[in-house]
Amino acid sequence: MVPRMTQLVAERGWGTRSLWAAMLAPFYSYQVGGGPIALPVHARVLVSGYEHDVFVDHRIAIETFRALGVPDDHKRYTVVLGERRGRWNLGSDHLTPLSLPVPLPLFAEDALDRYGIFRPVDGLARCARWGEWCDLDLTDMGTWSDGAPFRAAISTDDPVDLGPPAIECDLLGGLLNPRPCP
Repeated sequence: MVPRMTQLVAERGWGTRSLWAAMLAPFYSYQVGGGPIALPVHARVLVSGYEHDVFVDHRIAIETFRALGVPDDHKRYTVVLGERRGRWNLGSDHLTPLSLPVPLPLFAEDALDRYGIFRPVDGLARCARWGEWCDLDLTDMGTWSDGAPFRAAISTDDPVDLGPPAIECDLLGGLLNPRPCP
């Protein structure tokens, strides 16, 4: 949805000064064709995956990332990694982007939200808007309460699949995917 929405925004003449898009655990890219995904060259794009996401296949995100028609220095691919430490388990899965202001532990905001989602998206917007924070270290995930560093995220312009095989490409053979399953 995000690549197509970015195209529609540009077609309306919006985002001529700055344009950015963040894809969190992307699924299929509909209505953008099977080849390169045309976006305005000034657009900035962040594609983020989550280490233990079993609902969406990383290969689809990687294919979309590689097809984005923006300069290489205008796009970034990140993978947020989880970590278990003592009784705490910050799992990086499909629900990582889901935080609610309610007292439910499953949906509570945590370091993965702050450092793996909010900070990179803020950096993306600031880079697109004002040319600042374009070199923000997207691997920095902060520290535990005792000062020990949290497991660094992956930030790259040449993503590789972390596995495991997921339903979209392997079990369904890409039947639902309008773009090629790599």
